[in-house]
Amino acid sequence: MLLLAFIPGAVFFCLGIYLQPLDGDLTRIGAYGERDFGWNAPQAVFKQAQYTSDVYTQGHDIVVLGDSFATAMPNHQWQNQIAVETGLSIVTLSSYTTSARQILDNPVFKQAPPRFFVLTYAERHFPEQIGKQSACAASAPNFTASTIGGV
Repeated sequence: MLLLAFIPGAVFFCLGIYLQPLDGDLTRIGAYGERDFGWNAPQAVFKQAQYTSDVYTQGHDIVVLGDSFATAMPNHQWQNQIAVETGLSIVTLSSYTTSARQILDNPVFKQAPPRFFVLTYAERHFPEQIGKQSACAASAPNFTASTIGGV
């Protein structure tokens, strides 16, 4: 009788170790195993972030507004690679504390508009986050290619 309970338990335990614990959006809401998408090899990490966070007091080439996909673990973020590869200056602001309206109304944004303004949200939070943003098209500056450096 003990073997009838022990064998399936051991099989499920081994399967759990093989698949690895569920962590991250791909494995929590999808049909993918953490084993396929988890950090199973050493990760390249910057010793310090190559971009500015949560302080938008000077002009930058790129302004990023996002949730934890843009702000969590600053030394791991994609913004570091962009900054190193292109030499562009980047500021990343949290959508939990800053709205798109606040960025567009910021005197720094108006005086020295960024070349790129990036909104980045996790898919499952996108409707909620974008719903928090007020309509900003009516008073947003009208940028042309020459205004933003020919991009």
